Amino acid sequence: MSRLHRLLPLLKICFAGACIVWSYHLPMPGNAVAIVAGLAAAMSIHTDMKGWQKAFWMILMGVFVVLELKSIKTDRIESMRTQTDIQLLVDTFSQLPPHKTYYSDSRFN
Repeated sequence: MSRLHRLLPLLKICFAGACIVWSYHLPMPGNAVAIVAGLAAAMSIHTDMKGWQKAFWMILMGVFVVLELKSIKTDRIESMRTQTDIQLLVDTFSQLPPHKTYYSDSRFN
């Protein structure tokens, strides 16, 4: 067994830990996809896998894809809320009366 193959159980633990943490605190969109790419790369290195090991890696990839989709959805909802708040402020300020000048000097008008 090569040195790289000995690191794979550690990678599994780290990726599973990231799944647990990110299920409570969603990552920014794009981060989970990067992890899926890393999982695919790690899986391609490990050539002599048993069926249960392949299933474990595929389940991890599926979880990260679901996390990515949730992250994108949450980001879009937050963006829509922000845009709604901005539009509300613009509408509120557009309804204010025009600014009145109180200076008699023409330099300030």
